[in-house]
Amino acid sequence: MATPAPARRHRLAHLLPRVVAAAGLAVPVVFLRRHRTGDLYAWLVAARGLGAPLLRRYVDVGTLGPLSNMYEPIWLEEKIRAAWAEGIATAALTVLLFGHRRRPV
Repeated sequence: MATPAPARRHRLAHLLPRVVAAAGLAVPVVFLRRHRTGDLYAWLVAARGLGAPLLRRYVDVGTLGPLSNMYEPIWLEEKIRAAWAEGIATAALTVLLFGHRRRPV
């Protein structure tokens, strides 16, 4: 028996704070304990942030399980600013990962 749509939305709504917490965890991991693993984690968070609006803009993936079709073929001003910010963060973290050699401690 299929779960009704409102119950599915309620079940997914409690995941949002966990996703935000995982993204927020990248900041102290990078700044407090500089380690390549933390840098990679922060890069993955930034790249995911850039990939989501690009995927929504250019690919019509249809519905994915409980998620509705989020295809939106237009760029709003907020989306443009968010994509630029995520792109800058991804580029800066790429330089941090590959362009900087660490001294042994």
